[in-house]
Amino acid sequence: MPIFLNSKDKQAYLDYFDNSGDIWVFAYGSLIWRPDFPYISSHRAKLLGYHRAFCLRSYHYRGTETCPGLVLALNKGGECDGVVLKISPGHEYETLEALWMREMISYAYKPMLHPLTLDATDQEIQALTFVIDTEHTQYAGDLSEDEVLKSILQAEGSAGKNVDYLLQTHNCLKEMNINDDYIASLAHKAMKVIS
Repeated sequence: MPIFLNSKDKQAYLDYFDNSGDIWVFAYGSLIWRPDFPYISSHRAKLLGYHRAFCLRSYHYRGTETCPGLVLALNKGGECDGVVLKISPGHEYETLEALWMREMISYAYKPMLHPLTLDATDQEIQALTFVIDTEHTQYAGDLSEDEVLKSILQAEGSAGKNVDYLLQTHNCLKEMNINDDYIASLAHKAMKVIS
């Protein structure tokens, strides 16, 4: 059963993990290929009840206010194959601080603790998971692939071109043998346009 704590209070999550043990973070997009925090192990894992989708407008990292990009979020329904990262002991506070600065820049995500199953061992763990807040103004809803592609191809933000974000995610998932038809389809369409 997922556990929602106070989404604006990273200390609530630190307190929870202080009482329950290791801190795991579920990565499904750029956190896979650029986590920016120290971790001691990573494992393939499956999240049930949410799927990976370009449903979050980006006004900072991959777009601007006048030309928003789209980045990945976890939207309700289906399932998502990704990676769980176990935070290095002694780095808990600085890691959550960095995650909040990165993921909670506009509070468009709702952090929660969600049970996940590790692929290799079938072990169930609780992982910090960032899901989309469907009430947030940056939530783009269920867009068609053509709508997603149009935004991605024209947007660029402080972290670079939106299309690079898509292609980096696609390449990373492919290298890890994580099959995502949605990402693969978008990447192939984008490559046809830019090549």
